Amino acid sequence: DTICQNNSTTLNANGASNYLWSPSAGLSCTTCSNPIASPTSTTTYTVIGMANSCSNVATIKITVSPKPTVSIIGNNIICSGQSTNLAANGGSVYSWNTGETTSSIIAVPTTSTTYSVNISNGICSIDTSITVIVNPLPLATISGATSICSGQTATLNASGGGTYAWNNGVTSNSISISPSASTSYSVTVANAYGCTNTASANINVTPMPVALVSPDATICSGKTVSLNASGGTTYLWSSGQITPGIMVSPAINTTYSVIVANGNCKDTASTTVSVNPNPIAATSGNIIIYQGQSTTLSASGGGNYLWNNGATTTAITVAPSSTTVYCVTVADSNNCTNTACATVSIESPCDTAGVFFFPNAFSPNNDGENDFLKIYYTNMDCIETLHLIIYNRWGGQIYETTNPDFQWDGTYPNNPLNTQVLAYHLMVDF
Repeated sequence: DTICQNNSTTLNANGASNYLWSPSAGLSCTTCSNPIASPTSTTTYTVIGMANSCSNVATIKITVSPKPTVSIIGNNIICSGQSTNLAANGGSVYSWNTGETTSSIIAVPTTSTTYSVNISNGICSIDTSITVIVNPLPLATISGATSICSGQTATLNASGGGTYAWNNGVTSNSISISPSASTSYSVTVANAYGCTNTASANINVTPMPVALVSPDATICSGKTVSLNASGGTTYLWSSGQITPGIMVSPAINTTYSVIVANGNCKDTASTTVSVNPNPIAATSGNIIIYQGQSTTLSASGGGNYLWNNGATTTAITVAPSSTTVYCVTVADSNNCTNTACATVSIESPCDTAGVFFFPNAFSPNNDGENDFLKIYYTNMDCIETLHLIIYNRWGGQIYETTNPDFQWDGTYPNNPLNTQVLAYHLMVDF
């Protein structure tokens, strides 16, 4: 019979009433019929059977087959996501707890896991196992700017491990970068278990704008000038406007700056608008004339003059038939202009003829004072029609005239009336 090392087998004897086994080593008893044999090496056991004073002898050879010397080799410490090759040896037949029957298997555990295998040499088999420890990966991260302007420098910071290896050769956790074009940066982070993980960051490089603005300009006070910027996609003027072109009308010399941007990339340009004062235009001359008269108007304040009647001289002589406004545009050496106007009014002699007066008493006594009844008015030509009728106290008409230059001496018809209270009716059209 054959058994495996460290195993046992039961020996069976029969046909006698008493038994004696030898050698005794490895037997559970020497006088029983069915001793348990546990030899450490191949052994031949002899049993003497006795019955009725008779005896007989039998032998059995127990061959002890050595157990296979088995082992599992392979990396038993891995990082999460890795695999390991576990190879068993020492036998000819293998049975893994994963169900595989090859001598080696590829293990990809997600957590620490024990792998066992039964190894047999055809007679003896033995179980062995190995525990694969799965260490976590570091949590690799990169922080910092993801977009920079051409020519600028940025800092990228890695975290999550104990050691760092960037793809540009730097081994610190932080790197300073200044790429000329959009570039991807990666870092391999290792933890205390020796496990690594990788993180990457794409850095976009935006070209710097070149701000351009209208050249310096000079304007006259009150005028407007257009300023234009270019070179970017957005604009912000110092005046608050956000369009590429703006209209300005400064009162004094003013510098305007504009921030030209491409995204977060910016450049600045400025331009100055100088303001020349306008000339002080003035006119002089008689502005009230009688119809048919003329007057001379003079302008001052500049070097060039243009009247609204087309004249370009400093002074003009005009004789309007009605009230007229004359304006002159005065230009200085900077070609700045200003305008002054004068209104020439036409006045009738009748407008200044004074107050029309008709007395209510006179004394025709030939003393040279107040001897005649008449009207008092500066310009009789201004009276278009006049009709005067004088009545005595009984209503009788004693005098009538339509001549504005009349002078009544108080007689009727040719005789003095002496003291009288009279009534009159006077109608005058001017």
